[in-house]
Amino acid sequence: QPNVWDGVPDDVLEQHGVAYDEEWLAKCVDQSKRGIIAEWDEDGNLIT
Repeated sequence: QPNVWDGVPDDVLEQHGVAYDEEWLAKCVDQSKRGIIAEWDEDGNLIT
């Protein structure tokens, strides 16, 4: 679906021996919050 991305498929991640960090997955791939624009603090930390 356009403008909706839920990450790299699990089978592809497994092929490359990598996985998402669950904490970041919850922050970055929550489709219920896709309309919220990301904001960073002056040190470059994600705050929204």
